[in-house]
Amino acid sequence: MGSGGGKRLLTHLIRSKGVANLVRRAATIVTRTGFGAGRMQTSLLGFAELLSRYDAHATFPVTAAALQRHPEVMRQLLPHTPAVELAVHSHRHVDLSLLSESELADEIKRAMTVFRAHGIPFSGFRAPYLRWNDHLPAVLQSQGFWYDSSQCVLWPVVDECGLNPAESASVQLLCDFCQPSLAEAHASLPVWLGDLLEIPVSLPDDEMLVERMGLKDEDSIARIWIDMLEQCHEREELLVLQLHPERFPVCSGALERLLQRARGLRPAVWLANLREVTLWWRARRNLQMDIVSHGENRWEVTARGPADGVLLVRDAEVEGQTAPWSRRYQMVPDRHFFLTAGSGPCVGISPAASLEVVQFLTHQGYSVEVSSHPDEHGVYLDTDLSSKDDAAPLLTEIETSSGPLVRWARWPHGAGAALAISGDVDALTAWDYALRPLEGRT
Repeated sequence: MGSGGGKRLLTHLIRSKGVANLVRRAATIVTRTGFGAGRMQTSLLGFAELLSRYDAHATFPVTAAALQRHPEVMRQLLPHTPAVELAVHSHRHVDLSLLSESELADEIKRAMTVFRAHGIPFSGFRAPYLRWNDHLPAVLQSQGFWYDSSQCVLWPVVDECGLNPAESASVQLLCDFCQPSLAEAHASLPVWLGDLLEIPVSLPDDEMLVERMGLKDEDSIARIWIDMLEQCHEREELLVLQLHPERFPVCSGALERLLQRARGLRPAVWLANLREVTLWWRARRNLQMDIVSHGENRWEVTARGPADGVLLVRDAEVEGQTAPWSRRYQMVPDRHFFLTAGSGPCVGISPAASLEVVQFLTHQGYSVEVSSHPDEHGVYLDTDLSSKDDAAPLLTEIETSSGPLVRWARWPHGAGAALAISGDVDALTAWDYALRPLEGRT
């Protein structure tokens, strides 16, 4: 990247952080990282050690430029595999949304070459600054990536009235730049883009809380993250928490409290890295469920899916063994059973609905039947799904409705939610940050 690339990076930094924040950030970088890799090395290993105490898993997206400069530090994380995985964070820490398709492909291919040269396995990607364009999914698919985690969702956990004007403006600047979807409308769940799984990362992350809102005490940070987790658990969704390793010393206590809360929730929270989430979602892609009427309100259910999958039944009498799960649901260990219900225990949907909504609900583990007879189904939807941002209200409508229903639990072993810890690594020293505008293409 020549002088034009350096100017482009500076423009990005001013747009996303503001001049005042940029000056403060420069001073903080020197304090937290120093001019050698020792501090970040200690943070990364401490991060991994804390995760191991709770059998938690994490994904660290790493720029190839950082890997090239400090391969020995990143290799020290490999013995923690599979609990810790490394993902590709582009070749350089640049705004990918500004690149053409060919430039984007070149950037990603160069990053892959560096990872392979150092023997670092990878299957996923995250764009720097969570900035991407419509070329990214196709480029990643063409290069064999399994997942991307570049889109973001913002949870309603911050009391904006408690922010001073400068903090509020800084938070808004970040949101304007990242353009997160709102959790009130957008389900925090993986979505298939062809053969690429898009896994949303959650906000507020450590940067928003520590740098933008000025939070320094771990109790405040922990309360916000736990609130995010509990909302996610209530909705049976996925929380991808972002904690940059450079801020691990500041946020380690908050992270530990979050992990403690995750371990205490019931149904359990599945702790996984992004590769494991992708493997599970791949296994779920072939879920099948047949529901056949035998008259007199008796139904035969035959289901096929991954060995770790769990079937859930509500508002129906199952002929066989069950165990309590959550809300009105019971877990059923069998894949073939009979039940008694006053209507079909599946989701009926209007013929006017789009194929998109049918596919979405099927991927969520529901048995879906296109029908013009609402009374024949435990749940009936006559609404359409015009975009993925309608997903959360649609799922809420199903789960808060009355009526019998059989579906697959969303996570392995009947877990009630999933938590994946992630932390981008794009520089290990103050020199690395200083060199960003000068990173060449050789």
